[in-house]
Amino acid sequence: MIIMNRKGQLFLIEVIIAISVLLILVTTLFSTQNFSPPVQNSNLQESGEQAINSLVENGKLFTYLEGANYSYYQLGDDIWDETNSTKIDTANSIEASLPLIANFKVFTDRYNEVSNTWEQIDVINFAFPLPQGYDISIVEYYTPGFNGVYAQFKIKLFVWYEVDI
Repeated sequence: MIIMNRKGQLFLIEVIIAISVLLILVTTLFSTQNFSPPVQNSNLQESGEQAINSLVENGKLFTYLEGANYSYYQLGDDIWDETNSTKIDTANSIEASLPLIANFKVFTDRYNEVSNTWEQIDVINFAFPLPQGYDISIVEYYTPGFNGVYAQFKIKLFVWYEVDI
């Protein structure tokens, strides 16, 4: 009879130890996970689209494209001068449409029909490197031509937060 009680006691101790190990394991697993929801870039995407649309509506995008196209093809400059007032005005308009802690970079390409490729003709915020390990929203805008310039242009706006939120 004493042996039966000891078997029951040993079984109960084994069950308590097993439950304790499971509780410690579950607590350890869930305490190291980050339960905060990931940052949604939808507001950056919307802000980027709004920035491009406002440039189109007020005509600044086409003024910028004319200048960048002229600089690249007529003057032979790879990247339009960062101190150019039209380029600065375009950058300021984009910056005003984005959240305060957001950063951006714009790549401007023109389609070359001869080589059947996109040629980069300008970059806004050239000094800012695209960050690694951040969520980046990308807004692309294509235009088939304007004001007698019958060329296809592609605007790629990259937007990201300067800090992890």
